[in-house]
Amino acid sequence: MSESKRSRLRPSYANVIATVALFIALGGGAYAATNEKEPIQEVVRRSSRVVTIPASHSGDAVAWCNKGERALGGGGFDYIGFHENFTLISSLPRVAGDRRLGEGDGEPSGWEVRYFNRADHGGPGDDSVIQVGAYVVCGK
Repeated sequence: MSESKRSRLRPSYANVIATVALFIALGGGAYAATNEKEPIQEVVRRSSRVVTIPASHSGDAVAWCNKGERALGGGGFDYIGFHENFTLISSLPRVAGDRRLGEGDGEPSGWEVRYFNRADHGGPGDDSVIQVGAYVVCGK
């Protein structure tokens, strides 16, 4: 087998990360679809505040539904647009009382996203600082 054929058969880092992100996103939709107790009348999207993460640090962003709404899904985003220095570590539902799903009773009412800034330097005016956030899709 030629060297060019062999290198095409191995997945790149970007393809692996894209596949992982796809399964995380699909998992949120599957969770929402299987945990519906009553018909949804209204769906809204709510966002977290901007979270600034310096180089070589991690940070969380959490978006919450209003009272009487439940989280149907969610995810995260980069406020600046695509930024190559951040890694999505986790994306999962939260329940009231600031607990992760499974840490107690209650319906999901928020969405948490954890990021890591892979840049290894930083300073004033440096683009190694990232600004990220979370969003939650709420149903009522």
